[in-house]
Amino acid sequence: GPIPSSGNRIKLDWQGQVPVGEDETVVLGAETARDAIHLPISAGIATNAGFGELQSSLPGLLGGAADFHNSVSVRYDDNSSFGARTTWHVAPVLAIAATATRLHASYGTGFKAPSLEQLFESFPAFFFFANPNLKPETSTGYDLGFDQTLFGIAGGATWFHNNIKNLIETDPVTFSTDVNIGRARTQGIEAYLAWQPLDRLKLRADYTYT
Repeated sequence: GPIPSSGNRIKLDWQGQVPVGEDETVVLGAETARDAIHLPISAGIATNAGFGELQSSLPGLLGGAADFHNSVSVRYDDNSSFGARTTWHVAPVLAIAATATRLHASYGTGFKAPSLEQLFESFPAFFFFANPNLKPETSTGYDLGFDQTLFGIAGGATWFHNNIKNLIETDPVTFSTDVNIGRARTQGIEAYLAWQPLDRLKLRADYTYT
């Protein structure tokens, strides 16, 4: 029969906002979490993290024709199995009121540790086995896009690009374990259209090419 499994996750987090000026806000946060498996084996990973984000606005640019918004964030993660990593992200937005246009972009780094299930939990009945030698993923990515409203219809498109090291994927040959792919790239475009013809009716269509 199937092998019984059980586990739990305990997380405590805090977040606060501190205004530092008329158009600037600092967001601070901290969290601690522990993931554990009790059956069929006993294993656990603890993560402590802290982050800070500066949200800024510069209204009335270009003679009052545009507003500029920006967020800059930094995050620190300390993983009991994979060590400490620092990641960051910046996301500027230019809003042009006269044409109801928003131009936006972002650039940043990422970190993703393997889950306990990927590391330790096997499913031999389905010929799938855990891989305790997995490494964490790290990435660098950016995107560029716009949002536009015209005649009551909103739409937009965003181009994205990510470079990933040690991408965690199912082995393409055996399909029996998760493995690290040394280097990988994802890129594509996301687009949408949204329309609200009635107070109680909203329509939206999304398209993604990856």
